[in-house]
Amino acid sequence: TVTKVGRWFDSYAYKYEDIIEYADFFKERLESVILPNTITDIDVWAFYYSNSFIYVPSSVTNIEWLYENWCAFYAFESDEARTELEDDLRFAVGIKYDNLAYDEEHKLWLYEDLFGYSVLASTQCYARKIVIPGQYNGKTVHTIKPWAILSNEIAHVEILSGVAKIQKYAIRGALSVYIPNSVEIINAYGINADYYFVEASAKPDEWDTYWCGSSSSSYVYYSSAKGTGIDSASKTFYKIENGEVTLLKYYGSNSTIYIPREIDGYPVTKMATGFYTYSGSQTIYIPKEVQIIESKAFINSGYSTFTFYFETEQQSDDWSTDWYYNSYYGNTTKYITMKWSQTFNY
Repeated sequence: TVTKVGRWFDSYAYKYEDIIEYADFFKERLESVILPNTITDIDVWAFYYSNSFIYVPSSVTNIEWLYENWCAFYAFESDEARTELEDDLRFAVGIKYDNLAYDEEHKLWLYEDLFGYSVLASTQCYARKIVIPGQYNGKTVHTIKPWAILSNEIAHVEILSGVAKIQKYAIRGALSVYIPNSVEIINAYGINADYYFVEASAKPDEWDTYWCGSSSSSYVYYSSAKGTGIDSASKTFYKIENGEVTLLKYYGSNSTIYIPREIDGYPVTKMATGFYTYSGSQTIYIPKEVQIIESKAFINSGYSTFTFYFETEQQSDDWSTDWYYNSYYGNTTKYITMKWSQTFNY
């Protein structure tokens, strides 16, 4: 009979001063660990730096906690399960194994109830994009539970229509989140991200004042269409319409900007008004895929030069005549250098 999970069972070394410690840093990471109801003990560091979904049956009476990685998610069968790491651990209690379902496509553990499914935990901590479906197996995915999504600073979380409620601490650490009209309730501190794209034209009444951890709406963009998001590689806001990408805003701080050829497999064909405003010298590379540049897409607010490199031979008739504008001098030709017929290596 197997009664104990030993030290380092699903553990990963960390790199400290160029020394690999305790385990094989490059081993394959598990997505889930399901413990049988014969297990009574879990040794210290059994899941050290694990990213797994870990199902813990009520037979477990002893867990030697010391330090665990916050990416791991513990689903306890017992309603009474609590740990001294409660504030630093992703977990849920009262989870019955037969009610669990794994959405392989979206890498999500779901929990079935009378009304459909709740999102219990994502197994992705380092993905660039996480999609939360509104349906699974013919039933509604209605709620995102606490600690369900723990992401990193480069991920965009897209919530699909059908999800109605987002509980406290449900989504943590993402770069951006898209929220559809179907979301009727968001509890206080329900979402923690840098940028928020909301399909509704204003904050719904049932959303808590501090639904994003703040009453400020500086980084909340209402009336956002589905397909709006952030490309962390190029540091741009974008939207997808009719299979083509329009770049809305550059949010980075690099002095050299490389406009992407495509995002999520769709070509970047348009740059919107207000895409970029800066007062210092900048170098911008624009590939041939870009067919339209709207009025004042680039605004130079100072007297330093913007230098543009283009793959095309000349400016397209579809570009606005004032796609570049120097607001300091009020014209379209001051402090700009353009180089045509260039070859880019990206």
